[in-house]
Amino acid sequence: LVADDTVKICQIGGELSTSAKNFARGYLEMRGIGIINVANLYGLSAIRPEKRLDLVVALKPDTDLNKVDRTGIRRKKFQVLDVEVPLIEVPVAAGRETARLIGVAALDLQLRRIGYDMADEFNKRILEQMNEGL
Repeated sequence: LVADDTVKICQIGGELSTSAKNFARGYLEMRGIGIINVANLYGLSAIRPEKRLDLVVALKPDTDLNKVDRTGIRRKKFQVLDVEVPLIEVPVAAGRETARLIGVAALDLQLRRIGYDMADEFNKRILEQMNEGL
């Protein structure tokens, strides 16, 4: 956790750095439970004073489920302080493990950064299969 509601974003070179306002650092609001101290519950490794902003996740109502990209080939961007950041849209619905889906999106981004694109590989496999069938 870097920040809950009050995120400070600074541009350093071509990258964005995020941090929390000092009074809120390490605290998280959990609806129905209240304010929690993340470090006390999960240990110091669960919080960071700052982190580079690599991904923007837009949580959408599940009514938009048919409007999101199902292949991952079309990449969206979100502009923050004149820096384009990858954007994913995740439909939220009862029973969907939203945190796990966001974790998978972060891992996918890391793989793409080192040159492995799962969606592109799958698309190539489909095209190869189609060409073999001709």
